[in-house]
Amino acid sequence: MSQTPQFELVSFDICPYVQRSVITLKHKKVDFKLTFIDLGNPPEWFNKASPLGKVPLLLVRNTPSSEPVVLFESAVINEYVDEVTPPSLLPKDPLQKARERAWIAVSGELMMYMYTFNTSRDQEEITEAKTDFWDTMARVEEAVSGSGSFSASGFSLPDAAFAPLFMRMMMMKSMRNDAHWKTLPKTKKWVDALLALPEVRDSVIPNFKERMIEQYTKMESPMLNDLI
Repeated sequence: MSQTPQFELVSFDICPYVQRSVITLKHKKVDFKLTFIDLGNPPEWFNKASPLGKVPLLLVRNTPSSEPVVLFESAVINEYVDEVTPPSLLPKDPLQKARERAWIAVSGELMMYMYTFNTSRDQEEITEAKTDFWDTMARVEEAVSGSGSFSASGFSLPDAAFAPLFMRMMMMKSMRNDAHWKTLPKTKKWVDALLALPEVRDSVIPNFKERMIEQYTKMESPMLNDLI
């Protein structure tokens, strides 16, 4: 059996996309190093390593002193980690595997809708983003298993992808108490089950909420009081 490579995950400390990979690594009990950088003033090595100037990056080394292979994009990173650390979290059936990949992409769209209504000052744009968000959540309700995980077979990569979104939703009073939840019972069960998992709870820094408030303040977010 080949030896598992050594992983270094490069992160901005409140990035939801890095959090996906932290959850996956922790769920699979894989050792890894977590390196935080300031995206506003990134180190030169990061600028050279990241083709898009974004996190996460996964630096993969066969030995501690070897030159790393750089992977980027959280969905790609998670699939690679899953593939080299069996047993796999993805289905073996190609159609079901493709379906789960597609729903991972949906979680990214939901994250962008939420970013829009958390940062925009255009009321029409905010209203449209919120409508798109909850309409998409209704489609999630149709797809989720109802068992407390995305798939009835247990924790899978869509769970790791959606968990950062759900954590941020539950931090906001308006979203936590939104009337839409009455029509999303399977999704709400999923949210509660995911956020109770140790690998999800421990996937953020200890002062996560304080850093989120700091970031919202810096962005002059109209939703700052909702988070506080």
